[in-house]
Amino acid sequence: MQKTLIKDVKLYGKTINFTLKVGFKLMKSEKTSETGKWVKREILKMGPTYIKLGQVVSSRPDMFPEYIVKELDDLQDNVPSFSFNKVNDIFYDDFNESLDEVFHSINPIPLAAASIGQVHLGTLKSNKMKKVVIKVLRPNIKEHIVSEIECISNLFRILNKLDLRIINDMYLIINECYKNILKETNFKNEMSNIHIFSDIFANNDFIKIPRVYSKYTSSNIIVMEYIPGIKINNIEKLKECNIDSVQLSKSLMSSFIRMILVNGYLHSDPHPGNISVSLDGTIILYDFGIIEKYDDDFIFVLRDLCGAFVERNVEKIMNILLENDILFALETNSKSIDSLNDNEYVILFKVVSNVLQYITDLNYKTLISRFDKDSYIDPNDIPFILNSNMVLMFKTISTLEGVCKTLNPNFSYYDLVMDLVSDLFSADVIFNRVLNDIGLLIENRGIVNNNNSISNEKLNNAQISQLKKNINRNNTALITLSTISFITMYFLVI
Repeated sequence: MQKTLIKDVKLYGKTINFTLKVGFKLMKSEKTSETGKWVKREILKMGPTYIKLGQVVSSRPDMFPEYIVKELDDLQDNVPSFSFNKVNDIFYDDFNESLDEVFHSINPIPLAAASIGQVHLGTLKSNKMKKVVIKVLRPNIKEHIVSEIECISNLFRILNKLDLRIINDMYLIINECYKNILKETNFKNEMSNIHIFSDIFANNDFIKIPRVYSKYTSSNIIVMEYIPGIKINNIEKLKECNIDSVQLSKSLMSSFIRMILVNGYLHSDPHPGNISVSLDGTIILYDFGIIEKYDDDFIFVLRDLCGAFVERNVEKIMNILLENDILFALETNSKSIDSLNDNEYVILFKVVSNVLQYITDLNYKTLISRFDKDSYIDPNDIPFILNSNMVLMFKTISTLEGVCKTLNPNFSYYDLVMDLVSDLFSADVIFNRVLNDIGLLIENRGIVNNNNSISNEKLNNAQISQLKKNINRNNTALITLSTISFITMYFLVI
């Protein structure tokens, strides 16, 4: 009892000290990449729980400042491996067999080690010619991370009563991280996901999913087929092997889009470390710890949304986002553009218009430049929040897009649309897109005004609203830190 109390006090103290340190730093420092790098270093010092939280923060650019999100995007832990004897003990506890009884060979030095677990290469006695990978969960890691997250969650549950947006946002992040940890630390969950994706891509000539050995998979261990390949961003090696990188980019993105819009599943972590290419040009996917399943209603909504993007219809996109709870209006809770206030309407219109342009040219620097030059939009004060499912999808597609542009600098979504449009979109969508393009052509020649524009009245009213909001903005951080300081003193007293 006493040990538990001491442990809890230490955990709360650790959380409060970190929150105060980072909070005061963000108040005093410039909003630059250097500040973002400092936050990243502090997170790394705090260990695996905070690294996981940081990774979730990096996936929420709708909630947190770009200078922090950008620096946390590649946040990875670097931890030492645990002993091979411990690997053997875990295996024996789960299967009542030693490693020597099951494996013909196994390399005691791990291929990779992370905070969650580590991976070893070996061969099974049942098939000495077939290499396998053995992924082992780090001892006690689940309990450690869960206890820290519960501590952080309890603290933010108290602060949540202040009804401050940054506190509310962090509370959502903590809950999201908690759900992800429960998935990642149960390898039976990953095994089920592998079976699902194997079925999805069973008839796909471009994608290969490693086989999982169910007999030797538990919540702590998973054994999978080892499929060697070239890392997908190793362009020089792909060229040496005469693999068409342009075709790879198309196959990869179209497979993921079909996976979402046809099957309703999403592989949520397609970074280059989780994608390889075999010598025959087949794409190999790894790491199925976290996937998302979307119901049929949501899939239909996504198709409508994609159709609206194909049509380039800004207001239709806005309405789909609001009506289907993909986007939540924080100031009015509106479900349609007709009931948005002028400030919300103008910001959402500008954001959607810029994203539409980005989808055309795929130039991230140009997109950021547009936002920077638009004095009206403050990226750190957007009065909307995205549905977490949608954020994960955007993050996944954005990550994939980076991979595809590495493979093919001229990568374009519209090349894919030509291939997918007949399968995924109705004739009405295609017809409306043609009409819209004709309208844009006429507008550019000065014949008519396109309806994808903002009225001066809405813009003026919105600018007045923004000025009023700016007056009180700086007080929020001061109130938050004062409250945390009070809680710190409370814990010191008890």
